[in-house]
Amino acid sequence: MTPQHTLLAILYLVALPLVHADWVPNTNDPEQVKAKAALEQLLEKRPEAQEFFDRAYGYAVFPSVKRFGAVFGFAWGGGIVIQDDQHLGTCSQFVVDLGPQLGGQVYSQVIFFKDAQALETFQEGRFEFQGRASGVFFGWGGASEPSYLPDVAIFSLTKGGLMFEAAAGPAKFGYKPIY
Repeated sequence: MTPQHTLLAILYLVALPLVHADWVPNTNDPEQVKAKAALEQLLEKRPEAQEFFDRAYGYAVFPSVKRFGAVFGFAWGGGIVIQDDQHLGTCSQFVVDLGPQLGGQVYSQVIFFKDAQALETFQEGRFEFQGRASGVFFGWGGASEPSYLPDVAIFSLTKGGLMFEAAAGPAKFGYKPIY
């Protein structure tokens, strides 16, 4: 092995752990730009998410999910799906739940898919998620929710609002490929 090859191999091994979500957005698409900003913010505030970027088969990014509740709660948001640093399509979520809750909040959310089957389940519209508890006061506070299922990990990052809740109900997701 030549010294140049040895140096390249060492640089590769050193740089490999520094690789983040390498997907590069189309700067002409505002939704992709918002999604990339949400990913960067997640990694800044929740560095433990890096492990999921490193190992996930793919992920869905919802840059801005809006949530309002007063006994009945509603949430909705749109995003994009990424796999192998390629934009596969757009996604949406809609939640209706019931339980003690009052207020409104905005948050970003990333759903990591462990394997091809998990991503396929999401793309076919068979993915559902239930259960949520949070306390948010104008961006201060946090959420506690089921964050790891056998094949999915979910990270939410509060952007702001005033919301107290302990509600349960299904989250329905939709997917539309870009081609």
